[in-house]
Amino acid sequence: MKKTMIALTLFLGVSTLSVAQQNVSIVENQNYIEVTGYNKAEIAPDEIYIAFQINEGDSRSRTSVATQERNMIRALQQLGIDVEKQLTVQDMSSNFKKYILRRTDIQVSRDYQLKVPDAQTAASVFAALEGVGIANASITKAEYSQIDSFVLDNKVLAMKNAQSKAARLAEAIGQTIGKAIYIQDYERTYRPYVMNTMSKSVSADLATEESVPSLEFEKISVESNVTVRFLLE
Repeated sequence: MKKTMIALTLFLGVSTLSVAQQNVSIVENQNYIEVTGYNKAEIAPDEIYIAFQINEGDSRSRTSVATQERNMIRALQQLGIDVEKQLTVQDMSSNFKKYILRRTDIQVSRDYQLKVPDAQTAASVFAALEGVGIANASITKAEYSQIDSFVLDNKVLAMKNAQSKAARLAEAIGQTIGKAIYIQDYERTYRPYVMNTMSKSVSADLATEESVPSLEFEKISVESNVTVRFLLE
């Protein structure tokens, strides 16, 4: 019985190896052409995030966070910004350690994040914030809301470029291409570099739409490469 089981195991092993070698042989014996397709595309970001903080000062004449917040919201609404959808409160903290040591020095701050659709609106926001005494705003990131779909569309164009290249090369030797038997793809996405602070270039007197400068962000760049093998017919 033991010898029979050993013989059966050896038979199955040899059989499996034979099938594997046969499949490899079939692939190796196929005539194919391998090409690389490439496409690069750029898109302007449509989600620009601005972070800023409201601080209550140390002096007796300090302006409360609540008052500054009302002034800030009013300034943003004048720009047509929907604060309920675009503005979020990130954090609220009080320096209680300092309050315990010196009761006159309690400080309160609140952090915000604002999402705007373009650079022109961002410039207007910086001007409006400076107009109400908020000068610590900075841009944290710039994204494109449909980036996954944009990347996929770019891969499709790279694939079409590969197909066109393969067809022309095959035609040069009197052949045509058939179905694709192998596809490998990858992409690189370059997001724009964001300056730490944009407010230095936008002063408080730029509050009107006519006086705000025309600003643009570096576009998001996507590069797609595909390697494809087509059967030759």
